[in-house]
Parts: sequence; structure tokens; C-alpha cells
Amino acid sequence: MKRACLLVLAFAMAVAAQSSTVDPAKLERIRKMSPEERKKLLERLERFKKMSPEERDRLRENLNKFRTLPPEVQKKVHEQSKNLTEEERKGYKDLASGLFREMARKQPPREVQAFPRMAFFLWIKNTRPAEVDRLKKLGPEERTQALLILAREFRGVVENKVLDHARKHKCVGVKEVEGLKGMPSGEFWVRWRDLMKQCAAKNANRQFQKAR
Repeated sequence: MKRACLLVLAFAMAVAAQSSTVDPAKLERIRKMSPEERKKLLERLERFKKMSPEERDRLRENLNKFRTLPPEVQKKVHEQSKNLTEEERKGYKDLASGLFREMARKQPPREVQAFPRMAFFLWIKNTRPAEVDRLKKLGPEERTQALLILAREFRGVVENKVLDHARKHKCVGVKEVEGLKGMPSGEFWVRWRDLMKQCAAKNANRQFQKAR
């Protein structure tokens, strides 16, 4: 691919990220891509351009949440997300619309935004695949109640995983993680995200110290 085309791609990525500069690292990454990978990147950028402002904000919000996760969790989510087609993503979003309206009705925006939607959808697909068909057959109110039950179960899974992670990596205090238990749902996800940010920051510092 000619350098001009590479720059166009890199600049488009910068615009999508609301940046005024082209990241040299991104440019180099694009240069190393295969023709098929570049084609897929262009398709994603085209989809991004067609999004509404609200959809773009939601996408950036989800990316920011993803960046707060520990590296090994990011890798796992990235690998699992490859198994979600665009149709599936839209399908999960439509199925869960009642759940998110219910959250928005009861919780402040900050708490609603902290809920890891993509991780929740991936968890349903990978551990409760039969639930998807069942949810589709339910009426709106029944579906919302079923999703609330799944969300509570998902929270319990996350609590256990974070506790195991804290004990293993010591990036956050075990007592801090244990303090998540019993928190109201919205507060739980805000605090969980804060703890993951702390973990990511400590991990980055460790990597920096190793590189010195």
C-alpha cells in the first residue's frame, strides 16, 4: 500500500479517536497489515463514520472501559470478541435494551455507563448460549427480568475473578475487592472499574520498571 493511503488510514483512525495527530505507532501497525486486514480496517472506519453521535460516544466509552482492564483480561476479551459477528452484536444490543432502560431508570448515568456491556454479552454467549434463544421468546418485561437475574449472576462471576486476580497479582488490595460484596449494583460497577484502573496503572508501572 502506498504511503499516501497509509496516511489516510492512520489519519482516519486519529479522527475516530478525536485526536489531532497521526500516531506513528498506528501508522507502522497499518504498514505491517495484510491487504485483507487493511480492507477490514477500512470497513470498520466506514461503519464508524455512519454512526450517530450517540453511537460514537458509546463506542468510545466502551473502548475507555476496555483500556482500564488488566492486560491479560484485555487479551482474553479481544480473543472472545472475535467470535461475535456484527449481527450477534446488534442482536444482543436489541435483546438487552429493556435491561439498560431499567438501569437508566434506577441509577445515575455514571453507574449505568460503568456496566461492562460487551463482557456481559460475551459471558452469556460463552457460558449460557441456550439463554439467547429463550430470551428471544420472552415478552419485553419478562426478558428484562431474566436479564436482571443474569446480570446478578454475572456480577458474582466478576467478583470471584477479581478476587482471584487480586490474590494472584497483588495489583489491588484483597480487602478492597472484598469490599465490593454487598454494594448496590451501580456502585459495584463504578468501584470495579476504579479498581481495574488501579490494576492497569500498577501493571504499566511494573512494565516501565522492568524496561529501565
